[in-house]
Amino acid sequence: MKLSAITLLALGLFLTLDRSLAQGNLTPASFPAPSMKTLDQIEPRTPISSLPFSASTSGSYYVTTNLISAVVQSGIIIGADNVTIDLNGFTVDGGFNKTNIFGFGITSGSSRTNIYVYNGMIRNWGGGGVYALTIYNSRFENLRLSENGVGMYLGSANQVLGCSITGTTAANTKGISVVDGCLIKDCILTTNVFGIVTGNGCTIMNCTARANASGIQTGFRNIVKGCSVTENTGIGISVGGECLIVDNICNRNGGTAIAATSTNNRLDGNQVRNNTGIGIQTSAGAGNVVIRNSSSANSGGNYSPASGVGIAPIQDPSTATNPFANF
Repeated sequence: MKLSAITLLALGLFLTLDRSLAQGNLTPASFPAPSMKTLDQIEPRTPISSLPFSASTSGSYYVTTNLISAVVQSGIIIGADNVTIDLNGFTVDGGFNKTNIFGFGITSGSSRTNIYVYNGMIRNWGGGGVYALTIYNSRFENLRLSENGVGMYLGSANQVLGCSITGTTAANTKGISVVDGCLIKDCILTTNVFGIVTGNGCTIMNCTARANASGIQTGFRNIVKGCSVTENTGIGISVGGECLIVDNICNRNGGTAIAATSTNNRLDGNQVRNNTGIGIQTSAGAGNVVIRNSSSANSGGNYSPASGVGIAPIQDPSTATNPFANF
């Protein structure tokens, strides 16, 4: 059978195309790169698995288990700036240090900044749970402290958030004690000698101080707002001067409920009842503003002084005509 020239040309093109499609790169591919992450990529933090432990370099640390100190020494010593310590829900227990007044759960021997400690229990340290007067510009959050000689002693410009502190054991010690410019918020202080003690320029918000020897004591230019201060054996709230004391409940304390010991304070919207001492007491100096408070059934009197410059009249709430009246 004869084939036309056109047929032969088409057949040749087909065979050429078929051979080109059949060819491929016969060089073997390289092995695939590893797909698993290294341990440092999965958990880039440094573990804390025994006490004592020194956080001597900047970085992030985490506790791996409940820790009990077996030596007479502080537990975690912070030796660098920019350190984060996650207690990871575990307990840092003082063990033999329960009666050691120089044993601290977490401490620093020199000035440190940008420290963040959170999420765990610190207990049975004779010196204190967190003793860090040289730490500033730092944050302590969601910590539970129990049966320590001191709860927290901190320097200036720190935040204490959502912490619960109970049962400090040393004489004349505090649940939370800070210097100046600190924020204390959403904390609970029970059965301590002093509940909260601050220096100047601090803010205390939404805290509970109950069944301590005294509730809250501050210096000058502080804010105490929205706190429940009840059933303390001594004074409820004591402030220096230039403070704002607003919307607090101070009931059934063994001393004066709210005492402003200096001038230029504003006491506004507080509820004060059934205290052994005076309900609301301000110094004789000028400049204190006492308005819209409710004070009743206090053994030492409800207001002292009961009238004067800056003190709104005391009226019955059902017939009050002054919008700033105290009740």
